[in-house]
Order: sequence, then C-alpha cells, then structure tokens
Amino acid sequence: MSTSPSAMPERTYWRCNHCLLPFVLLNPQEIPADGTCGCCGGQSFETMGKVQVIKQKPGNLAHGCKCNESCAKAQGPRCTCACGGVHHGTGMVARFQHDTESCTRILIPAAPKTQLRAKDRGIEWREALQAAQDGFKTWMAGQSTLSVNDRDFNKQLRLENMLYLAQKARQHWPRMQILQDLEQLLNQGRTK
Repeated sequence: MSTSPSAMPERTYWRCNHCLLPFVLLNPQEIPADGTCGCCGGQSFETMGKVQVIKQKPGNLAHGCKCNESCAKAQGPRCTCACGGVHHGTGMVARFQHDTESCTRILIPAAPKTQLRAKDRGIEWREALQAAQDGFKTWMAGQSTLSVNDRDFNKQLRLENMLYLAQKARQHWPRMQILQDLEQLLNQGRTK
C-alpha cells in the first residue's frame, strides 16, 4: 500500500549551525526557543527549505531511479527520484526531548560515529569562533587607543568580513580555515 504525496506531512530540512548536521521536522513543527542540538549542544539552527521535487528531463538517468535509503536519509531537501518526494527525508525526522533543565534537546537520527564526529565538530567550531571573536575584540581595543590617522581600517574591514564568512560557511573545514587565516592576520605586526 503506497501513500499518496498529498497524505504525507510536509517536511522541512534544518541544520545545526555548529556541527552542520542536517535533520527534518514535520511541518508545522518549529525549533523551540530553548532548542539544543542533541549531538553537539549547539543552539543555533537554520532552515534548508522544504522537500522539493526536482523534475528530471526525459532521458536523464536520475529520472525514475529507485527510491531507497539514500532518499529517506538524504542530506538536503531536493528529491530527484521516482517517489516524487513522498519518502524524501523520512529517515531524518528529529524528535524533541524535554529535559528537566528547561531546554529541549533535538535528537537527530544519525549513526553513532556520525554523532561523535558532529559533537567534535561543534565543540571545535565554538571554541575556534570564540577565540577569533576574543582576538578581534582585543585588537579593536588596541585600535581605539590610536589616533584616527593611525588606525588600520582596511584590516578591520578584512577581519570583520572574515568573521562573517566563517559564520556563513556551510562546510566545516573551509570555515575553520577562514578562522585560522583570521588568526594569522591578527598576529601580523605583533611583537614577540
């Protein structure tokens, strides 16, 4: 017995901004204000969009391909298989666990190894971002003691842009590389 697409609840993909692990919520579910990633403890999320069916051109090999676990556990909202989005993301639906500490853990369905990597990634990201922000604040404090003519406004803009780009990056290693480059830029001109 198959389920018609109209009988399936609409699904929206979300991602933790710390560990970058995607998950699905059934609409009209939203991330609770006290929501915390069950893998890494992150508290910042973004929507990736609702499940979308991407119609393939006739003759394309992806058109009419079998729907299998790769569709049910897809990492993003775009479905190109024969199910027409019916099964897309159904293996990625997160559950909420209300803890006694007045926070809601978002339990993301992932293999134990994936959860451990996500936890490590989330912790590494938070620590590196905090260090970069602290370094930038310290540098800015040093700039505020200089006269307007001696301040390095170009470097300030570059540092601010790097912080912005690192927070917008959606792959772990590129964002960590940006923070490493930011640290090198902060250390330029410092005496040892």
